[in-house]
Amino acid sequence: FWSKFDPFQPDPIAAIAGDFDRLTIHQGCQGHSMKTKGHRRRRAQYIEAEFEKHFGSNTTKLETWQDLCGEVGVKPVPESITKCKKALKHVHINIINLLDHRRSGGLIPLMKFKSGKALREYTMNGHIFPLVYAKADGFIKIFLRQIL
Repeated sequence: FWSKFDPFQPDPIAAIAGDFDRLTIHQGCQGHSMKTKGHRRRRAQYIEAEFEKHFGSNTTKLETWQDLCGEVGVKPVPESITKCKKALKHVHINIINLLDHRRSGGLIPLMKFKSGKALREYTMNGHIFPLVYAKADGFIKIFLRQIL
C-alpha cells in the first residue's frame, strides 16, 4: 500500500486518523477534495492495509485469535477459535482505537466500553471503520456492532 505514496512514510506510533491526514496533505489534497468518495475510499484502503499489517489475515490460526482475546482483556483466554469468537462478541471496542493501540505498541490506550451505547457515541465522532472492509475480514467483523 505505502509504495504508492513514496516518499511518504507513516508514523508507526501515530493515531491512524492523524497519519492519514498527513498523507492527504502530502498528496496536496485539502478542503473540499478531502470529502470526496475517492478520499473516503483511499482512507478505507489505508485502514484496511494497516489492519492487515498488524493483525494479519489468517483467521484459521488459534494463536492469533488468542492474542486478540488477550489484547482486549478476555480472561481466561479461550482454548478454541469458536470460543474466542463467542467471547469477543461481548467485548465493546472501537476498531479504529484497537488499531491505534496496536500500532502504537500500547502507547495509545485501548478503550473498552461498558455498553454498545457508549461504543456507539464514541464511534459516531469520526471513529468509523469502513463497513465494506469490516464485513470481509474475519478479525474485524467480530467487533462489528449496530451503530446507526
